[in-house]
Amino acid sequence: RVTGDPAGHRFPRPTEEGRLIHAETLAGVLGVRLTTGPACRTQVTCEMPNPRFGERVPPDEVARVLDTGPENLRLGDAGPQRVSCGFDHLVVPVADQQVMRGDLRGVDRVAALLDERGAAGLTLISTHTHAPDVDFHCRFIHPGDRRSEDVASGTCLAAAAAFAVTHGLVPAADSVRIHTEHGHSLGRPTRARLEVRMLDDRIHRVELSGCGTVVMRGSLQFQQLERRARA
Repeated sequence: RVTGDPAGHRFPRPTEEGRLIHAETLAGVLGVRLTTGPACRTQVTCEMPNPRFGERVPPDEVARVLDTGPENLRLGDAGPQRVSCGFDHLVVPVADQQVMRGDLRGVDRVAALLDERGAAGLTLISTHTHAPDVDFHCRFIHPGDRRSEDVASGTCLAAAAAFAVTHGLVPAADSVRIHTEHGHSLGRPTRARLEVRMLDDRIHRVELSGCGTVVMRGSLQFQQLERRARA
């Protein structure tokens, strides 16, 4: 839900970095900046909640769910771990390309693991990418009544980026840019860009950017509805 500017400025509020709105989500009120990019009509940048890191999850526990070996669920020294950027996710580094590109089996087992761990979803992250100019290929598994996998997820992407920076999967810097791809297994390949900013060797901001396109327009005429109700 878009709430506008809490200070009561013009909506959306012009700033030096673009037009600013505030979106009320289940992960909290997030600042969203709209700019015009050279390769797309509108660039949408969302400031995500700062990450919280939880317990490490034994690789064999996740391997049984994904029907693979525990040795395939590591990138360097990094193994599965709980990370939250608004919602708790189990971020799972995957070294096996088949796990990333194969059919998703054992959805019931995934749901049971998430219920046991109290997490919202399973985020798979791998360096086996389709495109050579991206850093990671991701999959977002959320077993539910409607679907078991998402094309893209802001909280998952933010958690994956924070995980990659913390575990040294990308070169260290004060500001780290990460490009991701996802949605291929669902026939809807998409990309996103994340920027992870560091302060005193700790993550203090994660921003998610992508191209936005208007696919539908509509409006709610509250005053007209109110007048009709009084008539």
